[in-house]
Amino acid sequence: DRLADVPRLARLLGHFGGRADAGDSLARQFDAALDSATVADRTRSQQVLILAWDQPPIVIGAGSFLSELVERAGAKNVFHDLAAASAPVSLEAIASRDIDVVLVLGDSVPAFARRAEWKSVPAVREHRFVYVPAALFSRPGPRSPEALRVLAAALAAGPLP
Repeated sequence: DRLADVPRLARLLGHFGGRADAGDSLARQFDAALDSATVADRTRSQQVLILAWDQPPIVIGAGSFLSELVERAGAKNVFHDLAAASAPVSLEAIASRDIDVVLVLGDSVPAFARRAEWKSVPAVREHRFVYVPAALFSRPGPRSPEALRVLAAALAAGPLP
């Protein structure tokens, strides 16, 4: 569940498949593309909620590649203090964080945004959502640098209602 797994597995599969050079090449290309897509200026540091599930609320923590992508895009995962890839939290814990935007994997307002209890979260109540295509963000892989560019552009454009 980490971006570093992609080049590691490319090398491993290359080795076991008798194509170590190809695995090394893919790993180097991935690392270079990821570095190239990483936002150099990370001073704007938007606080981003990455919600994996809403009933019960499960958030993405620092142990996930999604958190890594948010950080590389120049923002901060509001649950970066959770070491796990994901963890259940209370709605109160979410509401207590200083959330600038909610990352939405998809192109429509999430269903939880219409529920009364979620109105306690200002970013949800004010519909401060950043939308990205879910297919790019389902797992770390060769398309992760593209996902990073899409995310950085979406964060730079700001929330959409």
